[in-house]
Amino acid sequence: MLTLLTLLTFTIYLILGWHFCQIRLTGQAAARHFPETILLLTGLCIHGTVILLPFISGHQLHFGAAESLSLTAWLSLLIYIVGRQYWQLDGLEPPLFAFISCFILLSMLLPAGHLITYAQSTLSRSHFLLSMLAQGLIVNAAAIAILNAFFRPQSAWQQ
Repeated sequence: MLTLLTLLTFTIYLILGWHFCQIRLTGQAAARHFPETILLLTGLCIHGTVILLPFISGHQLHFGAAESLSLTAWLSLLIYIVGRQYWQLDGLEPPLFAFISCFILLSMLLPAGHLITYAQSTLSRSHFLLSMLAQGLIVNAAAIAILNAFFRPQSAWQQ
């Protein structure tokens, strides 16, 4: 079931990436139509379900690159959705969805990480989830810093 949900999430992200790429190539204004937003939030919710279900269900947890890439992609999209409410982030969608789609594809192709064998109480599961979220936020912060360094306007460097 998780594989089908992951495949559905991957498809939604590909459709959104293609859609935003088409908008940017034709020079249309940023479209924030209702169907785009619904599809975006649907993809985010399905992806979040795929990530959180192992923590909630009581199954053994796995820790590896596949899980980490998937969580990082989900956090990137969450940061984008929150950020676009406060700042104009038009033009960021095509590369964002390209990276997110690549991360999801890699997480589907890579094997599941190693099985965590220590006692898994609710507290240890929460600790594990928070550590994975922290790792994903660090990766996103580093990516934002790199993008800021390369794409900062020239006048900002001279000040």
